[in-house]
Amino acid sequence: MTPEEREAVILIFASRKKVYKLLHDFWINEPGEKQLEELYDPSLKVTLELLSPDEMVPLSSYLEKMQVNYEEFNEEYLKNIQAQYHQMMQAVGVHLSAPFAVKYLDLPQDELREEMLMVGATYERYGALHNDSSIEADSYLAVELSFMGRACGLAQQAIELGIDRRAQQLLEEQEWFLNDHLLQWVPKWEAEMQQSEAADFFRHLAALTVQFLRYDSMAMEDLLEIV
Repeated sequence: MTPEEREAVILIFASRKKVYKLLHDFWINEPGEKQLEELYDPSLKVTLELLSPDEMVPLSSYLEKMQVNYEEFNEEYLKNIQAQYHQMMQAVGVHLSAPFAVKYLDLPQDELREEMLMVGATYERYGALHNDSSIEADSYLAVELSFMGRACGLAQQAIELGIDRRAQQLLEEQEWFLNDHLLQWVPKWEAEMQQSEAADFFRHLAALTVQFLRYDSMAMEDLLEIV
């Protein structure tokens, strides 16, 4: 890997980690004022455009749909978003379901349990969030995004230290987790969200989430050829 390639790879890992953390923070709990303000940070738009493949719809376009005019960004808007979050988590409304992998993975019960036990073991290896007493909790979207963000950060550190083999191993683990697990259920949930009574904000957030995962899968193919 040339010095220029190493610098570019470090930037991509840092950008991926930033977006995974952003999405994790939005899905883990009701959005706070500081989180919502992050959506208007110009550097986030730059990051999303960096991670968008050429000639594809830029991720920043999904971000723009989540933004409101300055006059509308007030306490009432914040409370409304928070109330909508709780309605979504409680599956209030027609065809509205919270983002848990166990609800959308089309597997027999024994295979589903085996997969989620493997997911939990993966969390433990990388120090990501893990609930060893609840397979359903481990299947929550925010927890799965937490693992991906953690793995991105570790891979970035490995590249910075010149431990390329370790970075490659981390990438391979992420590729498995993303392609064989996350992308097997998140698009199904997102499609249901678009047909539900979910608020526009969360439907756009879901669209941003699934499109980022798809683009990230494409990015990992390129990264594995370089690292």
